[in-house]
Amino acid sequence: MTDDQALRTGRKDFLEISRKLADKFLSLLGPTGVPEWDFDAPKPCPYDASAATITARGLQMLYQLLLPTDRDAAEQYLTRGFRLIEDTLRECWASDATLKDGKVDFGKDGWEPILAVSHAQRPVAVADCVSTRPSMAMSELLGVF
Repeated sequence: MTDDQALRTGRKDFLEISRKLADKFLSLLGPTGVPEWDFDAPKPCPYDASAATITARGLQMLYQLLLPTDRDAAEQYLTRGFRLIEDTLRECWASDATLKDGKVDFGKDGWEPILAVSHAQRPVAVADCVSTRPSMAMSELLGVF
């Protein structure tokens, strides 16, 4: 949301908050490069493909915002966004539908997602990933408030 506000308003404070959020989020990614459902949840924890793709779009927006004034930083955010999508596709790609007895079999839930462990599948995944601690608050994620 802050990237969108920075793009619409041109406000430098929104841009700086966007950069801090992006940098913190990227620093919390594990060795696979894909965000988990909750950074503080017990491990192993399911991936969050939705968070990954939304973040990749935000990184693209940071690229757009920074390109006129800081080309190096802009390109780093864009490169990291591409890598986030590549990592997510590698780790979360759902199996393809198959043809059985002349009918399409979309898998166990009767439909074919592109990425596993996205919002639509989260209720099943969360059962394995219950944290005794609430999710990280925005102020804690930023570490500045």
